Amino acid sequence: MEQFLYIASCDPHGGILHCRLSDGGNLEMLEHTALDRPMWLCRDKQYLYALLREPFPGESGLAAFEIQAGGKLCPTGSIQPTSGTIGCHALAAWEHIYAVHYASGTVSRLPETILNLGEGAHPHYAVRTPEGEFLCICDLGRDCILVCTPDLVEVSRVQTAPGTGPRHLVFSPDGCWAYSSDELSSTVSVFRYAQGQLTWLNSVPCIPEKFREENYPSAIRLSPDGTMLYVANRGHDSVCIFHVDGPLLSGRYFLKTEDTWPREMNLLGNFLLCGNQNCVTVFSRETGQLASRFPVKSPWCILPADG
Repeated sequence: MEQFLYIASCDPHGGILHCRLSDGGNLEMLEHTALDRPMWLCRDKQYLYALLREPFPGESGLAAFEIQAGGKLCPTGSIQPTSGTIGCHALAAWEHIYAVHYASGTVSRLPETILNLGEGAHPHYAVRTPEGEFLCICDLGRDCILVCTPDLVEVSRVQTAPGTGPRHLVFSPDGCWAYSSDELSSTVSVFRYAQGQLTWLNSVPCIPEKFREENYPSAIRLSPDGTMLYVANRGHDSVCIFHVDGPLLSGRYFLKTEDTWPREMNLLGNFLLCGNQNCVTVFSRETGQLASRFPVKSPWCILPADG
């Protein structure tokens, strides 16, 4: 069955690409919405939001679109400032949009609540906890993950080893476990989660032992049944794939992305989509075979149309 998705092309001449993924894994663009360097996309009901790198001097911004019939995007109002610098992730939750700013070390709950994480902070990602009560914020700069209330009051934090750099986080379907991609140490960290508290358990390498060149893990995704974990590697230019059994990661193997610097990666049905430097490569999750290559500059976010 064909599927639909949006791709954010973080390029001055990029924007949002509304695409169709065929049964055979071929991507086709249906519509292009021009925007200057969208960093991330999120959806809330019938609205799509794009976090833009710097539409204002030294400040990121949020563009909003109504999703019309067939997935067409219709702008709603002007671009709004997000009170932060280099917004890298946006999340729709609790009827608000949260913007995470890497350079200014801040997280905004738009339009007015701002959490300043302090000196050395570089937050990169925010995700709701499984029971829906809290927000987890990955702070790559201070090697920690914060757990906050919806109004950005910290309730707990877990510290990882110095130089780990947790970037993105996913939870298991049962809500008991969490896994982070660690940008600075090329590892996946495993946590236990319960009642607003993350507990670090261990970290596992996501590159081959003999690989000594620079590498920075980026996106991390978990299969819907929670049995397969996928981590994109910028540098090794691969997706590291683990078998998952709760806190145990095993059977590590690597799928080369067929292009460089995979910053984004997502799962759509039986396909794995890798957002590389100059294209999106589509692979069969069952065979690992390359299904198609879709040229696009800096595809930094791949969002299923129902996501």
